[in-house]
Amino acid sequence: MAACEWLQSEAMRWLCAIALLLPARGLAQRAEIPEFVHGDECLFCHRAGIGSTWQKNRHGVTLRERADAPDLIERLKPPPEVTHFLGSRNHVRFLKKDGYNNFDIMEPGGHWDK
Repeated sequence: MAACEWLQSEAMRWLCAIALLLPARGLAQRAEIPEFVHGDECLFCHRAGIGSTWQKNRHGVTLRERADAPDLIERLKPPPEVTHFLGSRNHVRFLKKDGYNNFDIMEPGGHWDK
């Protein structure tokens, strides 16, 4: 009976050690999440099929980074915390980046909706 108890406790110790090490090993090997890539960078690989029509495609201009929209900055004078614009030249919403591919949207009253 004593050997059986030892085997159980020894086996449990090994299982616990393995259970503790596996998640840590997985975290160490996990790659960094890549940053959001916007339209112009996608066109390097997709230049043949999509590149020729990209300027006419609404998806290419619906979400724009602040640096890519000097015309909107000049016209609308957004607050400094705005990182992206959503919409077209006729209807624009201000966005603020909040984590990986998450945005807060500015409501008409000026407060941020998460």
